[in-house]
Amino acid sequence: MSHFQTLILGIGLSLAIAVSPSKAETIHLVATEYEPHYSASSPNNGPMFEIIRAALAEAGYELEITFMPFARTLHEAERGRAAGVAGIWFVEERLNQFYYSQPLYANQLAFFARKDRKIQFNTPDDLVQQELVFGSVIGYDQPMGVLDSGVARQETGSDRQLMEMLLTRRVDVIAADVANGLFQLHKWFPEQYDDVE
Repeated sequence: MSHFQTLILGIGLSLAIAVSPSKAETIHLVATEYEPHYSASSPNNGPMFEIIRAALAEAGYELEITFMPFARTLHEAERGRAAGVAGIWFVEERLNQFYYSQPLYANQLAFFARKDRKIQFNTPDDLVQQELVFGSVIGYDQPMGVLDSGVARQETGSDRQLMEMLLTRRVDVIAADVANGLFQLHKWFPEQYDDVE
């Protein structure tokens, strides 16, 4: 991990910082678009970055943010090209690269499906038995047991594309942050908002 230390501040939504404090006056973070929590187009880049910016300012640092696809955020921070990643969930396998902070605030994860599919399940194995296709964003961690179940899976590069895959029936079910999933529906697919549960 070279001379960089990496810290992940977070909730489900966290911040991963890899900095050499003696050299840094500006902290460069990378993040993906994850509205309404944070985005390049949100005022002050959203509530998560308002918290991060205030915390860094207290320590005498300024904040620089670059938005990019999620898988690339991890790649950039792991290689020391960014001081950290904002908004990532705790994944034990990442501990060899990142230090996690305490959660900044909590979020809620839920499954989304088209109402007309009438999907019912109690465990990830139920998804497999119904021969459903699970959609996910490349690099995102998934609810416990889903990937281990062997469920058929399709991946895409963004939350908006993931919701579009669900609405166009390319996948049957997705797991998403409730606020983010509802935001995607409201902003990009308002005419289909009521088609999803």
